[in-house]
Amino acid sequence: KTKRNLSPTEIGDKVKYFFRMYAINRHKQTILTPSYHAENYSPDDNRFDHRQFLYPNWKRQFNTIDTLIEEDEKTRQDIELQMLPMQKQSSNILTNHD
Repeated sequence: KTKRNLSPTEIGDKVKYFFRMYAINRHKQTILTPSYHAENYSPDDNRFDHRQFLYPNWKRQFNTIDTLIEEDEKTRQDIELQMLPMQKQSSNILTNHD
């Protein structure tokens, strides 16, 4: 595997894609045919799976993710703008040392 530094936008897109696909396919996990169970609990038994299988629209959650991404990108831009004069100043010191 290769490691990449993902931008906040790319991470947000991946998270939204995951939850969209999970909501689309979650119901498929609940329609398995029941199997014979000799014990009260079996890992194959769906009776103890209390996760919901119908999901509402993710619009509010996705809007919150988008808002947080916008805030983060604005903060990163502000930090870069603050660092720019310092970088220029340090490069002048390094080039003009007599």
